[in-house]
Amino acid sequence: MMAAGAPIIIAQLSDPHVVPETELFHGIDTAASFGECLQQAQADHAELILVSGDLVQVPSQAAYLRYFAQLDSIHAPSESICGNHDDPALAAEFDPDIAACRSITLGAWQLLLLNSHVSGEPYGSLSQQTLDWLKDKVDSAKGYILIALHHPPLPVGSPGMDRIALLNPEHFWRVLADSSKVKAVVHGHTHQVVDQWHGTIRVLGAPATSVQFTPGATQISISDEPPAYRLIALFDNGALETQIKPLNNVRLF
Repeated sequence: MMAAGAPIIIAQLSDPHVVPETELFHGIDTAASFGECLQQAQADHAELILVSGDLVQVPSQAAYLRYFAQLDSIHAPSESICGNHDDPALAAEFDPDIAACRSITLGAWQLLLLNSHVSGEPYGSLSQQTLDWLKDKVDSAKGYILIALHHPPLPVGSPGMDRIALLNPEHFWRVLADSSKVKAVVHGHTHQVVDQWHGTIRVLGAPATSVQFTPGATQISISDEPPAYRLIALFDNGALETQIKPLNNVRLF
């Protein structure tokens, strides 16, 4: 049993861009770096692994087989959501719930998983059905809420990235406007650390387990930062603490 007041630890891994065997993504074996981040997160006592999209670089059965094989190599439970590089229908052959909105109870918290994938497009959007589902969950929640989606709902200050962010953020924020229960939103897509606020809601973007993008870049460019992930501690009083965990002793270049 967890001690009273002890936090629930989530590891947010993002943008693994797993490729089939014999292939590389920007010169690295992304399945290997993803697997090493998973092992390190498990050693950090993460109670849930959350993978926030772009699970594979190019959707194929071979790529998804490698991705899910890495998840199967650890003992911690996991949840994955799709990003713009994913094919939700193909991914659903391995995880039938992957494209669905989901609510997961974590002690005093509800984790709400949203699908912002738009077929054939790099940007994201939330359908009216998703927004209605979100409103129902926010209105009926008894405790605190953490929301996860792939595309950032705020500009991150990198023009190349901001052009392909969430297309309808105003609709998203309108749903959350009157709720004090929503404490944070986490996203992927940016391949860089993001830590912002929208009113009282903290908005956190995770680094990638593959390659990182240069913050502030006009066009998307690769930095020499190592693969990394975000640890999130959820406390039963609604507090949240977080830190970035680079992959131990790894640099790309």
